[in-house]
Amino acid sequence: MILPAGGEQVTGPEGAEKLFGGFIKGGVKNHKITVQGGEGNSGRGYVDGRWQADAGDKPLNGHWVNVLEREDGQWRTALHTWNLDQ
Repeated sequence: MILPAGGEQVTGPEGAEKLFGGFIKGGVKNHKITVQGGEGNSGRGYVDGRWQADAGDKPLNGHWVNVLEREDGQWRTALHTWNLDQ
């Protein structure tokens, strides 16, 4: 599940591709993330940090967080969300 800043919930690979593909087509580029922390146990965890990107001449940045779940021995993203600094 993806909860975009100011947007509607998105689910599934097709939804993610449409959402992020729309950002790219809209001119968002130079996307970078920095991991600042995280914690977990045997079945669930989280990772958080900062992100930045360019949209034309306008720099964008904010915080992000992923909630992870262990499934079939692998970590998978259960939730991805972010905000946009004002």
